[in-house]
Amino acid sequence: MTNANEFSINACYAVLSAFPEEEPLYAILKMVVAVVEEQKYTELDPQVMSKCFYEKFHFKLPYHPMQTIIQFGIEKGYFEYNSSLKRVHPIWTAIDSGEFLKMLDEQENEYHNLLASFDQFLQEKYNLHSSAQELSNQIQAFIQRYGLVSKVRKSILRKVKNDFKFADYLLSCYESGDAAVLEYIDRYTTGAAFAETLTFHVPTQEYKNCRANVYLDTGFIFALLGIGSKDRSDSFQELFNDIVHMGMTPKIYQHTYDEIAGIIDTARTWINNSNYNPASASETAYYFVTNNWTYKEATELLGDLKGIITEDYHIQIDNLPYPEANSIRTKHEEDIKQMIIDEYLRRNERFSAEDKDFTISQDARSLFMTLHLDRGHIARTLPDINNIFITTNRTLAKVGKQLTSELAHSPGTYIPIVLTDLIWGTLIWARVCLKTLDIVCKVLRW
Repeated sequence: MTNANEFSINACYAVLSAFPEEEPLYAILKMVVAVVEEQKYTELDPQVMSKCFYEKFHFKLPYHPMQTIIQFGIEKGYFEYNSSLKRVHPIWTAIDSGEFLKMLDEQENEYHNLLASFDQFLQEKYNLHSSAQELSNQIQAFIQRYGLVSKVRKSILRKVKNDFKFADYLLSCYESGDAAVLEYIDRYTTGAAFAETLTFHVPTQEYKNCRANVYLDTGFIFALLGIGSKDRSDSFQELFNDIVHMGMTPKIYQHTYDEIAGIIDTARTWINNSNYNPASASETAYYFVTNNWTYKEATELLGDLKGIITEDYHIQIDNLPYPEANSIRTKHEEDIKQMIIDEYLRRNERFSAEDKDFTISQDARSLFMTLHLDRGHIARTLPDINNIFITTNRTLAKVGKQLTSELAHSPGTYIPIVLTDLIWGTLIWARVCLKTLDIVCKVLRW
């Protein structure tokens, strides 16, 4: 292939051609499935898959949207989640990328034929000899200027043929009746349009207008610090950087900070403790013990924690006064706490609210404060968001969606006041208006 961009365009068109009636999210899933099949994964690691996806298709599908696609793949029967091992595995009987890969090969061959034909035209008419890359650059320049606007028309070709030699070439195809080339260009621009959607980056001045206060939960902070059974710090750092770059302000509540400090304080007591049991240990304790941390190192982390959060990451710690009763216009904290308990029980009837009372109370406080700060506001695009709570806990996100649904009196797509890091990462990756992006609308319905 002449360069990475054309490969992604051909891949995008191939998947749309092979599965023309499916939604864009499904098209991306088929590309992910092709990577899974090619790499023969025994289990799915989104960080590894993101790297391989980029190497194959040459545009980024970062960790969080990759997780979203994997979840979609589970729903569609391509992957399965093993709850005992907490791993996702391919279902090989369902994975067959033959049609897509065959279409991709055909697209590749047609593109090479186009380059050869264009090259011959330039030599015969202009006595120009060009490399494959130079030919490809000329094609891309024309496609980007005119191909995505409308179908190629002779009137446009005549008007710009002196500026774009590829336009002159297409005009000669019209005059000679070479319909195959013209049909291919139409198909190629379709792939280019989809690739443009996936790889689109709004200019900084347009997406810098996001002014949301983004409250991060305990799980997000630990992941950002790289503390857990898996080191996902690079992926969370990338998402964190995007949040800041878009003009948003990362924050945590004071009670969230206190919870993080308390978890570290408790976890360090298990270092060199003969009663340590990895099966029942917290992720933080497991991390300390597995990575051979000393009690002194964990104590130093605890002492440096506020500086790391506020100075290294520039995350604000909000110590907000509890609202006075007469100022509360939303569900009360106790009601939200019960909603969280009910959702846990719906997922697992053996769930013990008593054992998790402290954590649930902290989570209810986070949701209540975010709801109170937002004062019933309904956001439908990223710039619309005033306050949002990002969590690694799907149960909290479910409750957050219920709370927002009660406030949204009109139908349509909206952004709940609570989202999982996976859905939030997918929205940040998309960086476009929710009303025009089918992918985002789909993930918000989950």
